[in-house]
Formats: sequence, C-alpha cells, structure tokens
Amino acid sequence: MPEITEEPVVEQQDFPEEITEIIVEEDEEPVEMLQQGFEDFEKHLQLKVDSSKQPEPYDVLHISRLVSLEKYFEAKQQGKKIQNRPFSQSGKQVKSSVKIAIVIDDMGASPSRSNEISAIKAPLTSSFVTFASRLNHQVEKAKKSGHEIMIHVPMQPKSDIFVSDDVLTVKMSATQISDAFEKMLKKFKDAVGVNNHMGSELTEHSDKLIPVMKLLAKNKMFFLDSKTTPNSQGEATAKKYGAPSVHRDVFLDNNNDLEYILGQLEKTEKIAQKEGYAIAIGHPKTQTVRALKVWIKTLKDKNIRLVPLSEIVYAELAPE
Repeated sequence: MPEITEEPVVEQQDFPEEITEIIVEEDEEPVEMLQQGFEDFEKHLQLKVDSSKQPEPYDVLHISRLVSLEKYFEAKQQGKKIQNRPFSQSGKQVKSSVKIAIVIDDMGASPSRSNEISAIKAPLTSSFVTFASRLNHQVEKAKKSGHEIMIHVPMQPKSDIFVSDDVLTVKMSATQISDAFEKMLKKFKDAVGVNNHMGSELTEHSDKLIPVMKLLAKNKMFFLDSKTTPNSQGEATAKKYGAPSVHRDVFLDNNNDLEYILGQLEKTEKIAQKEGYAIAIGHPKTQTVRALKVWIKTLKDKNIRLVPLSEIVYAELAPE
C-alpha cells in the first residue's frame, strides 16, 4: 500500500499550515477477531439490555446516540424542537457541561498505529478510511473501546498527490459520485457520519457535494467538514440538502510533537469554554496517542466532557 500524505491543512485561526504524513505499516500479526457488533439500525433501537448482564460501554453509548439520531430526523420532519440527553459510559444521564469531540482521522490506514488509538478506552470518534485492510476487524476493535465510528471519505485535493483508488473527483458526474459514495457506505455497518479525507478541491464545488449530502440525509448520517480549504461548501451544502453538519475547529497534530499537541488541546478547551463545545481532529500518530492519554485524565477537574461527535451534532443542530 502506498504512503498516505495529507494535503496542507487550513486552520480557522493562526495555526501553522504544514504537511502531515502517515506511513502505512504492515501488521506483523493478524488483527484478532472481535465480538460481532449489532447487525443493523433497527436492532439497536429495539435492543433490551438484560438486567443480569452489565452492558458494554459502547453498547450503551451507541443505543443512546441512535435514539437521539432517530428523534432528530423525526422532529425535523415534523418541525419540532428536540432536546439532546447526554449519557455517560455507565449509561446514566449526566448534567450538561462543556463538551469536546476528538475525531481521529486516517484510522485503518496503518493497522499498528490505529491499534494504539483503539486501545484508548474513551468516547473518541474514529474516522476510518474506506480503503483500509481488514476494515471490519479494525472497526470492531475501536468500537470495543467505546469509540464512535465515522467514514473518512477520500476527496480530490488541489495538489496532484495520490489519495486513493476510490477518491471522489470533480470530473465525476453526479451519478458516478453517488454510486461511488454508496459503495463506501456499504462497507460500514455502524458509521454515524462522514468527513472528508483531503478534499480541498472537491469541497469547493457544491454541485459535486450534492449527491453525497443527499445520500447522507437518506441514511440519517451527518457530515463533518474537515475544512481543508477556507472556501469549503461542505457544511452549507449538507444543511441545504437535509444532512446535519458541523465543522472542525482545531487540527491537533500538524506537528508530531507532544508539547505542540497538548497546546492544541488547550486551544480546543478555550474554544469549548467560550462556545459550549469544540471539535478537534487528530491522527494516529505516536505523540497524539501520548498527548490524549495525558489530556483525558485532566478533563474531570476542568468540568469538560469528552463526547462522541454525534452528541454535539444533534444537540447543537436540533430543529427550531
């Protein structure tokens, strides 16, 4: 598998623009087969947890998110306002506090590095590339640790770097984009949303994003705009065609340096304290893993909750 190179990222504030690289490594040993997740959306909503058995953290989290998601679309159709009910990993309703969602992009590209992220038992949001090897095995491992699952959709950048064989491009027709994107969606059973992998060129073309947003609305999924270009039409197009959407506030690891990443997490906290929530994107890098392990332990004393991205999406975008 070729090396994956991220295009330069564009920050909302005064953060540096640098190239992020991910070296794809081969696993020495096969990823172990993990417990099979729920089969489909309907079973999630109908599940009755056996009182004699303690549910897995992911099961409780995923049930609460899917119920909120279902209520969101029902309320949207009826023009009603809904109230998000955040849940802790124990399944108990918790008091509202400042929320931060950490999305880890490029999951699955390097199984060994992705495993390090998946080993963090916390409500992170793992966004998997569509071309990952042993995709189901890798996704199941992240789910086991309580991670929410997203799809990291390859989209055309402005540069000529190779993205993937299934990349969505501006030369494709609406039908071609729709067909290609639908194939990506079918690879995932439990993904709740998508964000763009690269895409600085394609996300500036709203007409090319329309087929994507229509399918997201149809499948009751949301769009996270990674904002790899300040001229992105992703968020606006998603909302126009009925798909809930938010955008990234901070990129954590343009530099694979512990102190730098901890500084970016501090910037994320400041945005969350001002706005009530913040969304940061990181990658499966060695120093990102170290930084997250240190940072997560500090949140309780700061009255900050690390939450799955969907909790922010459906809380902030509830219909008026």
